Amino acid sequence: MLRLTGDSDLSNRLALAFCVADLREDCAAQGLPMTIDASALRFADRAIAELLLQSAQAVPGLTVRCSPQLRFMIDILDGGSASDLIHGDGSLRASGGTTG
Repeated sequence: MLRLTGDSDLSNRLALAFCVADLREDCAAQGLPMTIDASALRFADRAIAELLLQSAQAVPGLTVRCSPQLRFMIDILDGGSASDLIHGDGSLRASGGTTG
């Protein structure tokens, strides 16, 4: 699990992208579900919202836990299509994904 807290924006987007890639490799190698918990982020800009949305769409089994505000921004960025990824617990997951 990757837990994000504090502020995240364009200045640290690349570092976050590398962390997500490492998490993906580690979870795949160990057969573990992959979770990014972004629910404690105080601030996330568009770059981070896009990274989380793209990750949720592209990585099978990835769960992204978001605050209601971040989910709202992701849904706006995706033109409302992200609502297909939002599950009852408020997390983002592609169809068929597992929770972590």
